[in-house]
Amino acid sequence: MNRRVFLVLAVLVALGGLVWWKVGGTGGREPDVASLADDEGTVEAEPEPDLAPMDSMLANSGRDLSPVKEFGSIIGRVVRKTDRLPLGGVVVRLDGAGAADDRIDLTTTSDGKGDVRFDGVPVGSAYTVHVHRDPHPPVDRMGVGVKARETTDLGVIALEALGHVDALVLDEDRIPIKGATVSVSFDDDPVSQLDESPWPLEPGLPGGFAVGTTNDRGLARIEGIPPGSVAVRATMPTHRGRTFRALVPSEAPRVAVVVFVLSAGRAYIGRVVEADGSPVKDALVEFGRDDVERFETKRTTRTADDGAFAMRGCLDVGPFSVRASAAKHAPTIVTPEVWKPIEIVLSGGCTLVVRTIDAVSRAPVSSARVSAFSTALDPRRPNRAKYVGRSGVDGVAELEFPAGSGFSLRIVEELHRTLVLDRVGPGATVTGGELIGDVRTHVAASERRELTAELTRGDSLSCWVTTPGPPYVPIAGALVRLSHGERKTAESLSDAQGRLVFSNLLLADRAPVLHASARGHYTTEAPVVDVRVALDGLVHKQVFLAPRGQPIPTAGRPFGNEEQTLSMSVTVLGRVVAADRRGVSGVLVRVRGFPSIIRTASDGMFRLAEVPLRFDP
Repeated sequence: MNRRVFLVLAVLVALGGLVWWKVGGTGGREPDVASLADDEGTVEAEPEPDLAPMDSMLANSGRDLSPVKEFGSIIGRVVRKTDRLPLGGVVVRLDGAGAADDRIDLTTTSDGKGDVRFDGVPVGSAYTVHVHRDPHPPVDRMGVGVKARETTDLGVIALEALGHVDALVLDEDRIPIKGATVSVSFDDDPVSQLDESPWPLEPGLPGGFAVGTTNDRGLARIEGIPPGSVAVRATMPTHRGRTFRALVPSEAPRVAVVVFVLSAGRAYIGRVVEADGSPVKDALVEFGRDDVERFETKRTTRTADDGAFAMRGCLDVGPFSVRASAAKHAPTIVTPEVWKPIEIVLSGGCTLVVRTIDAVSRAPVSSARVSAFSTALDPRRPNRAKYVGRSGVDGVAELEFPAGSGFSLRIVEELHRTLVLDRVGPGATVTGGELIGDVRTHVAASERRELTAELTRGDSLSCWVTTPGPPYVPIAGALVRLSHGERKTAESLSDAQGRLVFSNLLLADRAPVLHASARGHYTTEAPVVDVRVALDGLVHKQVFLAPRGQPIPTAGRPFGNEEQTLSMSVTVLGRVVAADRRGVSGVLVRVRGFPSIIRTASDGMFRLAEVPLRFDP
């Protein structure tokens, strides 16, 4: 019995020692891996537990494991810089991306105390705050950071006010003008150039950025003007406008005061009536110049209920034309007599149909400008009216003009001679082509007169491009352009002998000019004045190009053609200095007639390259 008890106790003690060795012998800590290493110093790592089943369980549990987004707030206060007065209603915009790449673009306005607040802004460190209200320049705060559950205080945001222009507009009797338009611009052209147009000045200056209207005291304040030199213009439909230069100071109070005294100027008045003398109201009246190709409109107005119109605020514009048009009426162009009221008669009493074709190919000529000059038989209406149409793809143009009048005809097309019918009558003559139809009797009321105009091509021009003076070395590859007035007709390159031909393109009555240029030579313009057809059926013209680097001839007839001019380009260098002879940077510099504009450098220096010059021998 005692022996059994002893054996049981021995087993229990052994089991207890084993448990103590596994757990208690290490103090409850994981055993030191190094102490368990074998003689080679290595130990076999236990395999990592498989966590996939646990991840699957968590994924299916419905819980969101993504990082939690955190937000903060931004506050600030907008004031005026000069007196720290709070500014309400200022637009403030916040944009940028948060730490989690959340792009935001929020907009709010400051309250009556100037306070601004943005809530719910994602945490980030690179936001930009834009603050702007006219007439103050915008202010940007960049790199604004937001922390979680915290408020970022921007502090005071001060807007610095720009300058302004105070304009007073008076008439010749020094009475304030109400409703005058005042515009401000940074245009750097001289005032004389801005006001050189004899027509009424446009209310807005070129490049204008601010416009105002005078009140009943003739005053207008234009705010938001950056310091510096500006052009200020005042206009009124009943007066001649004027433009002045003003300087907005860079220091407070930054005010430029300009006083305008506007005169009445020249007024051109008239009436638009029917053939029976009744007025035509709301007719479009265009003032401008009428050339061979088109009517160049300068200013427009409309007639009143009594058919009257007026163009006021002009200078003496010299010769001009007036075109009137209205619904159900034929457009009419008249050339007024100086110092007399203008009377324009609109009517649709008869129709003139002109079909234009090429005299050789017999094909219709489209886009031909057909002008009929009608002279009323009534001596009380001496104005010579002009009616204009343009041929379509079928070569037909229709013109409506008053019945019972005589007329002359002019047809202009880019590649053909100008056809002219001097007048309708027994002794009518036609030049520049052939006109088939009745050109001997006047057009009667309600008549539809049909004519066919056969247009002839222009002459062929042969050019020889050489150096000036003997031995006249031919210049190959020269680019020669033929122009008639402002219209380019054709261009071609000279061959190895310096020759080229413009076939059937020379129109002697339209101021033909040759423009020639070649690498290493000065550019030349040569008017074709002497148009004589040689025995070979060509008009011959020799064009001279002087090589660069040679002295520029300035006397005599070095090119063999006294009408030819020589062009070259130069580089203009200069320096803009103040009264103390120090260079002034940032000044705009431009050579009149040359489009490029450049700013002076920090030392006041400027450089304009390739400025064209012309020399007339």
